[in-house]
Amino acid sequence: MHPVTAACRMMRSRVSPRTRPATFISENRDLSTLRKAIVGLDLATKDGGLVAALPGLRAWGVETVILTHVSRESPVPLLHQVDQTEGVSGKLAQANAWLSPFFGVELCLRSGSAGACLAEEAGDRGANLIVLGVGARGRLQEAIVGSTVLEVVRRSDLPVLLFPHAALRGRRGRPLVSPHDTWILHPTDFSHASQRALDLARELALEKNLPITVLHVLDARDPTPEEEVRDRLGRLADELTSAGVTGVETVLERGTAWERVLAVSAESDHTLVVMGTRGRGLLPGAILGSQSREVARRIAFPLLLVPYRVR
Repeated sequence: MHPVTAACRMMRSRVSPRTRPATFISENRDLSTLRKAIVGLDLATKDGGLVAALPGLRAWGVETVILTHVSRESPVPLLHQVDQTEGVSGKLAQANAWLSPFFGVELCLRSGSAGACLAEEAGDRGANLIVLGVGARGRLQEAIVGSTVLEVVRRSDLPVLLFPHAALRGRRGRPLVSPHDTWILHPTDFSHASQRALDLARELALEKNLPITVLHVLDARDPTPEEEVRDRLGRLADELTSAGVTGVETVLERGTAWERVLAVSAESDHTLVVMGTRGRGLLPGAILGSQSREVARRIAFPLLLVPYRVR
């Protein structure tokens, strides 16, 4: 457990669990059907940490993975690689062999913009989830978060699961995030974007019997009275417990949003952060604002981004 500075921690209150209803149907029930995942791979690098960690998704209900490599050049030469050990097609074949015992595997080679191609293939192939690894080559994490993830979120309504490279090391055969011991952290700014992310967090919690912590960070410039924020957090907690989620917790902190999200997420080694990608305050801007982008760049745990569209 990482210590949290007392000056930053405003309030932490645990909500008593209630009796789970016999049935609960969410308005966004389809969000939690994560049965088919498209995985963006950079097979031009030597790192295979993302592929090695993918079997852990089986426990979350993923049945099919679409392994996708996007090249800036035509994919035709890749299909005829002579070197089946180091070539892109050879690595794709190795990944297929490793993952076939766990999933149905589909292979995809594309050329063009990585983000655009991934979003297009996800829609065409009926995927429910997009999976990306970030930070494999030093400053590459900044480039990926700023381009590929941005493009995917802009073009797709699907949840995007980011696996930081730091969390992938030494994970071969071991699940990166297991539903047996995961703690869901949901940062909220009380916007519609955050609500959609909370819907997915709630469904995952119900399906896997996981605890949820709902976090709000009060910026120094935010004029909202603290009691009003506590009331809104309390109402969200009541909704979760009424739906049947056990182990609901609310946290109100003061400071810089991305710093506090990272600090709270680091309190456990088994954290899954589920956050929206549009809103105000915590998540400013049209797609990935400065706060959420800093979380994506710096987080050491899996991050599930849930896009939001104004219909």
